[in-house]
Amino acid sequence: MDNLGSLYEERFCALGRVSPPEGVRAIEGRGMARIGVLHSLSGTMSMSERPLVDAIQLAVEQVNSAGGLLGEEVETVVADGASDPEVFAAQARRLIGEEGAHTLFGCWTSASRKAVKPIIQEAGALLWYPVQYEGLEQSPNIFYFGSTLNQQIEPAVKWCLEHLGKRFFLVGSDYVFPRTANRLVRALVALHGGEIVGEQYVVLGGEDFSSAVAAIEAARPDLVFNTVNGHSNIAFYRQLAEMGRRVPVMAVSIAEEELAAIGPSAVGHYACWGYFQSLDLPANREFVAAFRARFGAQRVTSDPIASAYCQVRLWAEAVKAARSFAPDEVSRAAIGLRMAGPMGEIRIFPNHHVAKPALIGQANGDGQFDILHRSAEVIEPLPWLGMESVNLPASALIREALSELPKEISYSTRLQQEIARRKAVEEELQLLNETLEQQVKEAVEKNLDQERLLIHQSRLAETGEMIHYIAHQWKQPLNALSLVVNDVKDAFEHGDLDGAYLDGSVVHANRLIKRMADTIDDFRNFYSADKERKAFAPAQVLKEVRSIIDGSLKGHEIRLEETVEGKAELFGVPNEYGQVVLNLINNAKEALVERKVRDGWIRVGIGREGDMVWFRVSDSGGGIRADILPRIFEPHFTTKEKGSGIGLYLAKIIIEKNMGGRIEVRNTPEGAEFSVICPSHS
Repeated sequence: MDNLGSLYEERFCALGRVSPPEGVRAIEGRGMARIGVLHSLSGTMSMSERPLVDAIQLAVEQVNSAGGLLGEEVETVVADGASDPEVFAAQARRLIGEEGAHTLFGCWTSASRKAVKPIIQEAGALLWYPVQYEGLEQSPNIFYFGSTLNQQIEPAVKWCLEHLGKRFFLVGSDYVFPRTANRLVRALVALHGGEIVGEQYVVLGGEDFSSAVAAIEAARPDLVFNTVNGHSNIAFYRQLAEMGRRVPVMAVSIAEEELAAIGPSAVGHYACWGYFQSLDLPANREFVAAFRARFGAQRVTSDPIASAYCQVRLWAEAVKAARSFAPDEVSRAAIGLRMAGPMGEIRIFPNHHVAKPALIGQANGDGQFDILHRSAEVIEPLPWLGMESVNLPASALIREALSELPKEISYSTRLQQEIARRKAVEEELQLLNETLEQQVKEAVEKNLDQERLLIHQSRLAETGEMIHYIAHQWKQPLNALSLVVNDVKDAFEHGDLDGAYLDGSVVHANRLIKRMADTIDDFRNFYSADKERKAFAPAQVLKEVRSIIDGSLKGHEIRLEETVEGKAELFGVPNEYGQVVLNLINNAKEALVERKVRDGWIRVGIGREGDMVWFRVSDSGGGIRADILPRIFEPHFTTKEKGSGIGLYLAKIIIEKNMGGRIEVRNTPEGAEFSVICPSHS
């Protein structure tokens, strides 16, 4: 291990003080100072990643306030990875190809980094990655500022074995970093005589940890080793707190930002990072003060935030040293750069990783970590699990084989997820088969109940309509009958009432009463429950409908214009078809009355086209609103204040199910037009 000296030497405590490697001289020139910032601003990882965008912005503002780079101010272009590797890849292409940003700062999960990596490499761009990861990777186009496994997982496991116990339960998000990290955890625990008593994974972004918590309670471990990432941690810690027995948790992805979101459930648990906000260094106090002054006094800093900040400051020094923004020149100039900043001293190694310390912290009630342990010195980054320090003839071959391990783990993870998904589907199908008969029975009964209700409501509506139409039909004969009675009274009072006058009045009155009785018979026949299917002429049905509704139309001064083209015949239940026709004409009438249309008209047309008979009803009522037009045939949908919303629904059922036709509606320049199209009988 390279001895870089004591982490806390005072001479390294000036905020942002960066020393270029020997022999490199920084001068100013001209160039394009545009960088891309690619983090999740939405989705499950946004809680963790959003603050890193602020850290980058703070560093850029400090660089610009000091004069910028090579005579240019640094410009940031921010893109949202949306917690989705595919989105990260698409945004990386856009930032490089469209925005001209050939240096990117971003990514959190290994899945997002691996999605961006080939794009960065193909374009010859640079990615500065700020978060701990599983290692087994080294790209000339990526600088890795997060801890490698030997800088975080290994120190955390060793501390747990010494201070918490030897029975480990592993919980993680189901992707490559947690699964790779936990392979090392298993090896380290076994090496020191410990035991893995359980291991569970939850899909990234998942919030159901009931199975994991139940398994933890049953296994009774000494501690839980947590590699869960993102928003899922809120659910995990809160559900774990509800367990009867308290089990300490060591986390490697819980920092100050997550503590604030989790709340009291995280108090007393542990985390391992290379930085905590509570780190007592002058440079860190200055960094925290600057961050809060810029973004709010309530804001917190964390290891990823500090790493994101330091990356920009070191990149800026590399640009000065290279006298260029060209990624390949900046990459060469960055090797060996040191920075004495909020994390203490950090140094970029030739493998593009950073030497840093390991700290163990315990969450307190103030949303901070009390530092319990510091590594004696900064830890050299070993992304290849130490193979890089062993000089073997087959070292290159071994590294190549190790580089395939995350791919195999990722493939295995996806395979296990697919197996679990299929198993869940099979269980659902089995349960469905077991209950299918009962579900079908219940569904049929429910549909029958709904149908009965609709029929009942329809009959009530028909009864109301019938009374309404009878009232219109009876209005004239009742007035005439009243005149007959008054005439008889006047004749009696004036002495003109004799047998002939009385007989004539009785005949006239009986004629009026018969007309009223005939009206009732007409309505009774029209609304009869006769369901006999037979051939009928739609023109005859229209005639019967007009005998019912004409009085109401005349009362509202609405013209009904009728056009019948040729002979048309249908097969079905005439009364049902008549109810559809009556409903359509009545709806047109109500639209005209409601909108107070002067000289309103309703046009009814009957005709035949090929093997189909059409019946159209149009009006001058102005039409139906476009936003509700697609819904008017839905059950219980109505635009009327006291409407039932079943008339058009039942009309659709009658035409489509009982007569094999269709019913359509459209707006014309004057109003609405309904078309009923059914197969011709002849």
